[in-house]
Amino acid sequence: MAREPDWESLSQLEFLLMRRIIEPLNAALAAISLVELDSAAERPRAYWQARASTEVLGVLNLVNGWHALMRFKLGELLPHQHIRFFYVQDLLDWLSQQLQLTTTIRAPENLPLEANRETVQEAVLLLYSAAYTLGPNVHLVTESTGNGVWFRVRYGRHGDCPADLDALIEKLGDNWRSQDTAFELRTAADFITLNASKLHLQSSAEFCEMAFFIYAAGRRPPDPLSSKDVTEPPEIRPSVEVLLSTLDGIGMEEEPALAEGDEHETVHFPNVPPQAEPVAEPGGVSQAEPTADPLPASSDADPVDLNTL
Repeated sequence: MAREPDWESLSQLEFLLMRRIIEPLNAALAAISLVELDSAAERPRAYWQARASTEVLGVLNLVNGWHALMRFKLGELLPHQHIRFFYVQDLLDWLSQQLQLTTTIRAPENLPLEANRETVQEAVLLLYSAAYTLGPNVHLVTESTGNGVWFRVRYGRHGDCPADLDALIEKLGDNWRSQDTAFELRTAADFITLNASKLHLQSSAEFCEMAFFIYAAGRRPPDPLSSKDVTEPPEIRPSVEVLLSTLDGIGMEEEPALAEGDEHETVHFPNVPPQAEPVAEPGGVSQAEPTADPLPASSDADPVDLNTL
């Protein structure tokens, strides 16, 4: 190393990632220790073997995603072999467990996507974490367009919603959490750019939104960054705004009726027993309720297929 590293930046990165590395590895070690028992916690050996593998592979996915980002920031393109097909519902199942949502997010249409999954999921996690600093009622919405899927992280509006990323970062304060949020937002935008897409900020009367588009398999054009799919996010649906504005009301006894024509939208409220998991119609909007911890460390979801970067 020819020069002194930027220790302040490394400290920011350590703060952001260490918990997500250490806790899964500790969980894997605990599971390995239980494999030797015939039946630990009324679980067979195969369960603990799978649990240990899942935790370790989850950490490797994180490391691979950030390694890809570092190479990208140094001017290298993502190797073609690392752009793979994966189904959007598999990703949403994984994100639901990572975000510890009480209801699994359901895709309006289970399209096969064409992207680097490790970096896409990191972008969503970073936006979700940043949104908790920006406002209440954080939730993830997915919307299918036929050519791909929009991932839309929303939070309750307080005052004006900045029109672009630079304006949003400038609005943040100088305290340590605001600076970490700025780092999360910039890094999420880089992960999105790496996947030939753009981060968009838009708003409604009730919500601010950070959104990006990922193409379905075989639908990506030669110049995706200039296509309307990537550059023109759908507006926030008025019916969703009205329904979700009631999230501030605690102790509701029942969900309000949907307006005519909105049967494909599903809204989950606090303090209401979960209903059967919804299946949205193609072209609709799917979402899950917010939780208190944006970046838990471990997951039992199936890991993504790994390739050494």
